[in-house]
Amino acid sequence: NLQVTHGEGGEPMPGAEAMEEFGDTLGEQQSLADETFRELQEQFNRNWQNPDSGTGEEPGRNGTGAGAGEGTQPQTDADRLGDLAGRQEALRERLREQQLQPLPGEGTPEGDAALDAIEEAERAMNEAARALREGEAREALERQAEAMDALREGLRQFNEAARQDRADR
Repeated sequence: NLQVTHGEGGEPMPGAEAMEEFGDTLGEQQSLADETFRELQEQFNRNWQNPDSGTGEEPGRNGTGAGAGEGTQPQTDADRLGDLAGRQEALRERLREQQLQPLPGEGTPEGDAALDAIEEAERAMNEAARALREGEAREALERQAEAMDALREGLRQFNEAARQDRADR
């Protein structure tokens, strides 16, 4: 749904590059949420197939490395979620850097609403990373969904600001 618009003479509108990057970030957030969902499904399946896993008997889940030689589960759930948390944190940091670029509609109500939405996305990403570090994949998935919704709203507001800017010109 992201549309890069050009001004007169074929020059990109102010903030078009930033909007493309926000769109890329949204795509990466979606991929990360998909991986979190798959991890949540795999955890459910492992727990369902081995209901005694809460006792620490399942190889590789108790953090002692008991299953390291098996090859079927070289990483623990915590390791996998920790990897996802690191990627989530890096994506949040990238979003923060993107806010420093020239953005469409700066100083307008639409531009301010877009920035508020992007800040909300950043907050949700931070909470998702925290939940992943704490092993709460379900909560992380909810926060990731919030981040995607906020990013979509920010992009919508930026598009509206760019459209308003074109009309003013």
